[in-house]
Formats: sequence, structure tokens, C-alpha cells
Amino acid sequence: MLRPRRAADGVLPGVVALHCHAGMKWAGKEKIADGPEGPSPEVARLRATLYDGRAWAAELALRGFTVLVPDVLGWGSRRFPAADMPDGVPDDLDAPLSEADRYDVAAARHEHVLAKYCTVLGTSYAGVVAGEDLAAAAYLRSRPDVGAVGCAGLSGGGLRAALLGAFDPDVEAVAVVAMISSYRDLLDGFVARHTWMLYPPGLSRLCDLPDLVASGAPRPLLVWYGERDEICR
Repeated sequence: MLRPRRAADGVLPGVVALHCHAGMKWAGKEKIADGPEGPSPEVARLRATLYDGRAWAAELALRGFTVLVPDVLGWGSRRFPAADMPDGVPDDLDAPLSEADRYDVAAARHEHVLAKYCTVLGTSYAGVVAGEDLAAAAYLRSRPDVGAVGCAGLSGGGLRAALLGAFDPDVEAVAVVAMISSYRDLLDGFVARHTWMLYPPGLSRLCDLPDLVASGAPRPLLVWYGERDEICR
């Protein structure tokens, strides 16, 4: 939770800031929000690639928002024990991997296992993530020092923002960055490169992803595309 110190107990608008996937599960909220120790080398590298080096959740707080940055299941403080992850990191890499990078190599091979467990338990990975983000938004609205609440995220965080905005009518503004495509375009060579969070079971029988994002109209909505995005068309 981030708030400007000068706000004291004053009521500020709230933002649920949703961290990305990016193939990096060692860190979650740290990707977009600094703690007391600052970013790790791995987080700094990711920020330089995706966020222009910025911790954007903190920047929102400095601009007068109360910002909640939750770790979603499988990331950061909620990552799985290394003993439960798949073994085996290639030995022929050009440089040795850090502990964080080794974890992320294993985590890339673990997400389908997590998705299967969710299915056996009667839900889906997308459903679990959306449920947690709904809880985060509800908590933020429950605070007496928070007014209207919106949500925002990039890439996997943009997907989370899209789902949260579709499922929570009390989220008053949504920003989805570098995420939304159509199912038709995803089928043309992009399905395998995306997280299981993108595939809520049965959704494509009801609507397409742009329809889902637009379902909260006329609520304020920003959809921001990357013209050279390699995994969304």
C-alpha cells in the first residue's frame, strides 16, 4: 500500500496496480513498487525493458493516489517453494544464472501444473487470479481514506485489469496496456506464448476479449497497444 505522506488521513482516489507476468515470477509487486531496499538487479533489468526504468505505482502515489499493489498467486511473496518446482536448468548457458533467474526458468515450466490443480479443484487459474484482484479492489474501497477506485496494468497486469474491470462494476476506471487481442488473432500463432490467465474456460463461447474489456461502458477505459508487440496482434 502506497500513499503520499502529506495526505495524512485525507481521502484520496485509489488504484489497484497490477504487476505484469513477463516470465518473471521471482518478483511480483516489486516490479512496479519499490520497497525500502530498492529494486534487485533482476527487477531493475525488467523495469528498464518494460517500464522505462520506473516504479509506476510509486509515481501514482506521489501524484496523489492510494495505490495497492498485491502479489498474485505464484509471484513474489507468494511464489512456490523451489523444492516443488520442476528440476533442470540448461547447463550450456553463456553465463551462470542468479537464484531469481533460475527460479523463473523453473516457474515457466510450472504454470501448466498450477493450472491443472486449479481445474481439479473446480476453478481455473484465470478465475483464481481474478478472484484475488476482486478482493484487492474490495479491500481498497473499504478503507475510509480511499475514494473512487480504478485499476491499471501492463501485459499480464493489463489482462488482470481487463478481468477485474469486467467482473467488478464498482471499479470506476480501467487501463489495459499492451495486452488485448482477439481470439482469432491469438489462434494465428500466439496461443502458446501466453499465460494460462488469458484463457478463462468457456469465455470464447460468450464473447471475444475486446467485448469483455468494453463491457463496463461508458466507464472510462484506456486500451493502449504496442505497435511492435511480439505476442499480441
